[in-house]
Amino acid sequence: MATLQDFDQALSASAAADRDAWSDDGVVVAGEFAAKLSDEELALLRVIWPDRPLLWQKHCAQVLGFARRGEAIEILTELVDRAPQDVALAALESLSEFDPGLLNPVQTSRLVAAIEALLARPLAPLHQALIEKFLTSLRSAGVAAG
Repeated sequence: MATLQDFDQALSASAAADRDAWSDDGVVVAGEFAAKLSDEELALLRVIWPDRPLLWQKHCAQVLGFARRGEAIEILTELVDRAPQDVALAALESLSEFDPGLLNPVQTSRLVAAIEALLARPLAPLHQALIEKFLTSLRSAGVAAG
């Protein structure tokens, strides 16, 4: 569980750091830890993320894609479903980097519904463009699978 502890500490430090420090070094460091998380650590991360501060959750969503495994997809999907909008948008951006074929039909349906709900609200143009593109890829993958 040492990697999860290092990951947790890196994200906690990122919440205290200034924005530039996170976007430069913090993402790389936390991303390297995320890539090393074991399946057991990812399962524990699923339990602890709701109790962490919002900025921690957002940073977690931004780097969890480095894990590149099914458990990371499930955590990111939970972040989309249960976290505040800023965290959900960060999770969607991370998920958009995965091959949509890695998502199961339930995850795809959940994400499509979440994106449609977000698009009904005012969003920054960049966020809107990114999640619209992701929505298109999810729908295309769903059609290809179906």
